[in-house]
Amino acid sequence: MSEVKEQKQKKPMPKSMIMLKAQTAGIYDAAWEAKKKGEHVGWSTAIFPQELCETFGIPLLYPENNAASVSARCATPHPGGTMVPSSSASLI
Repeated sequence: MSEVKEQKQKKPMPKSMIMLKAQTAGIYDAAWEAKKKGEHVGWSTAIFPQELCETFGIPLLYPENNAASVSARCATPHPGGTMVPSSSASLI
């Protein structure tokens, strides 16, 4: 006898999570736009004073947060790949 399992309804996403996703998407979008224009994109540790980069209009990303989000999603943060190889390659 086969039983039909009831589908659980998904809970609506909390407003805080929706806001955080929108903020994170905006930060990554700004960084990718800057990269497309050939501008610098900053990578920083959590203790770096981000106000310096904001003053000069440099988008700033945090590698720890990037690594955590990529690991959680098992994917790159953007369909174009990652920013790190192109940034590192330009230093060689």
